[in-house]
Amino acid sequence: KDGILTQWLLTSYSARKLGLKSTGHAGGIHNWRIAGQGLSFEQMLKEMGTGLVVTELMGQGVSAITGDYSRGAAGFWVENGE
Repeated sequence: KDGILTQWLLTSYSARKLGLKSTGHAGGIHNWRIAGQGLSFEQMLKEMGTGLVVTELMGQGVSAITGDYSRGAAGFWVENGE
């Protein structure tokens, strides 16, 4: 909501691991729609202030021992909206 994560997307497995309720997202997200607010990219950066803009996701890995999930990402760091 307003650019803030308000609910996790959980499979039954991940929900059990976290002690939460499954949201039925086994196999990923389908037909997901994110509505814009009519802001330009530059306006969004200014409003964001400081943060990471992810432009690309690469590969993925899961440790069979720890269950840790990792994924590479490319992008750029924004400070003071620039």
